[in-house]
Amino acid sequence: MKCPACQEINIEGSDTCEDCGADLTAAEVDLLYSSQVEHDLAKETIGSVMNTTPLIIAGNSSIREVAHAMNENKTSCALIVDGTQLSGIVSERDLLYKAAKENNLAEAISTIMTTSPE
Repeated sequence: MKCPACQEINIEGSDTCEDCGADLTAAEVDLLYSSQVEHDLAKETIGSVMNTTPLIIAGNSSIREVAHAMNENKTSCALIVDGTQLSGIVSERDLLYKAAKENNLAEAISTIMTTSPE
C-alpha cells in the first residue's frame, strides 16, 4: 500500500506508514470501497447495526416454527432453550442444509440444532 503522504510503499494492512508515520487506515477505506454507501458502512460499528435481542425458542418447537419465527424477527439464528437452560443454537445454514435437505420441517428443532454452543 502506498502512503498518501510520502508515497512510500508499506506492507498491506499496516495502520501507519513505516517511513513517515502517517495514518494509513483512512486511505485503505477509500481504496477498499467503490461507492459512498460502502464507504459509509465501513465506518459503522457492528454494535450499531446488530440486533441486540436474541431470538429465544423452546427446544420442543418444530423446525417449521423456528424458521417462521426467524423470518418474522429478521434474524439469522435462534437460541434454543429447555426451560432456562441454553441447549443449542440454530442458524439459517442449519435450516438450509439440514432441514431442507431432509424435508423434515415437522420434526423438533433439536434434531438439527448445534448442541452445547458455549
